[in-house]
Amino acid sequence: MMRYSVLCTLGLMLSGADAAQAQTQLVGDHRANAIAPFVDEQTIGLARVDLTRLDFDQLLKQAALLAPGSEKLLAPAVEYLRPMAEHLVDSGVKEVYLVASLADVPHPPFFVFPLAAGADASSLEQWHGELHVETIEHVGKALFAGDKKTLERIKRQSPAARPEIARAFAAAGDSAVQLLLLPTADNRRVIEELLPTLPAEVGGGSTKVVTRGAMWAAAGIDLTPQPRLRLVMQSQDREAAAALHDKWLAVLKLIGRDARVAKIVPQFEEIAVRLAPEIKGDRLQLTLEKDSLALGPLAELLQTAGVEAQKQAQRNRAIGHLKQIGLAFHNYHDVYKTFPAAASYSPDGKPLLSWRVHILPFLDQAPLYKEFHLDEPWDSEHNRKLIERMPETYRSRNWSPDEPTKTCLVGVTGDGGRIVVALGGSAGAPVKDRIGTMFQGREGIKIQQVTDGTSNTILVVESDAEHAVVWTKPDDLPYDAEQPVKGFGFDENGMVPTLFCDGSVRMLKKSLEAETWRRLLLRNDGNPVSSN
Repeated sequence: MMRYSVLCTLGLMLSGADAAQAQTQLVGDHRANAIAPFVDEQTIGLARVDLTRLDFDQLLKQAALLAPGSEKLLAPAVEYLRPMAEHLVDSGVKEVYLVASLADVPHPPFFVFPLAAGADASSLEQWHGELHVETIEHVGKALFAGDKKTLERIKRQSPAARPEIARAFAAAGDSAVQLLLLPTADNRRVIEELLPTLPAEVGGGSTKVVTRGAMWAAAGIDLTPQPRLRLVMQSQDREAAAALHDKWLAVLKLIGRDARVAKIVPQFEEIAVRLAPEIKGDRLQLTLEKDSLALGPLAELLQTAGVEAQKQAQRNRAIGHLKQIGLAFHNYHDVYKTFPAAASYSPDGKPLLSWRVHILPFLDQAPLYKEFHLDEPWDSEHNRKLIERMPETYRSRNWSPDEPTKTCLVGVTGDGGRIVVALGGSAGAPVKDRIGTMFQGREGIKIQQVTDGTSNTILVVESDAEHAVVWTKPDDLPYDAEQPVKGFGFDENGMVPTLFCDGSVRMLKKSLEAETWRRLLLRNDGNPVSSN
């Protein structure tokens, strides 16, 4: 009787495991079928997001627990994505796929939105701007969003048989997000022929360790209610899986020996083994959960990398915005034969609007410029209503969402107190000119008056947060000969992005001598100095 009970129990356990495996495969088949019309022989990557399982508030909480501070990095993206996800779900779209195919290079991946029965997706067909795509169109029981040439290709193609997609989706599990890497046999062959040996940075060896060890890879990601990552790699056989496992460990050891990693996570080498996947037959599998010993250090690494990436992105954005402003200044000069003055003035000499308003037509903001009453001050009843519409171009590294109408991109105003002779009169005749900055007096400066050279003269700088100004207000940094960099927005490395009169943008050091700063800020003191 006891033996019979044990056998029955084992039978139920096995049948339960088989049922769970069958259910998992059914889920994989369903997802593969949903995306099948959009898959071809050159599809190399798929991503799927279950929109119904996105809890953005909980996501931010989990991010804060995993890596304190990361929630601040994610907050802007969350505020952008939340209403989009809610609108999609309300329209009958429960999931979204992102598809990458080599057939579409150099065009970007495209979106697929499967439509549930009775879905009303008519409003989504106008989402070109939100998704940054060329076209949105019904294809079968889904919406395609992407490049027009890609859409034409999909309409012509016959769906390719890619049975590994269903297996990969099943391996990723029932998570909120699944990511699939799907190299084809041709992809692997080309890699083996063109790159037979792995780079020395990862220990060298045959590329076949990777091409045979990872026939495809699938990741399942959940951040709520608890963070969890499941990674599965399908190998050619058990021997290939073991070889990739050994290479994985070797690479982790190399990473642990890097001085930068050792500084951030001193115990990285000790936990490297916990970041290695297990060999499960002809597959490798790695699972990281909230209580995994490896997850804390990994989150620490990701946080540090994320902070550095954000800083670099902010620097790049500030440089890009300054370049746009520099181009606008020169286009303004082409039209008006002078750079804009720091402000426009009323007949009785009162400042009205900043130069930042007057270059709007040259920043593709002509409609906004036309709405201003140019004969009224920046804070008049009418002009005040336009302050909240500050262009993205005026945001910089020190811009704060707490003060969204203030900018840190400012000029330096004033003069150096002496008079020199410079070109600028009729037919280029010499005239007397006061030594000064690019924003001096009520009249705009002509390029001929930049006698120290446009490549040696500062036009606009980034201020610190304390000296941020309402973008329409005629307010900048006054020139201070004793403290020429007072109010400048130097970063933690002592660098500040600076726009020069020739349109170039350079990162300048706070450690430059005060005399060097004075020479760079004054356009015509007769002492040009290279900023390089």
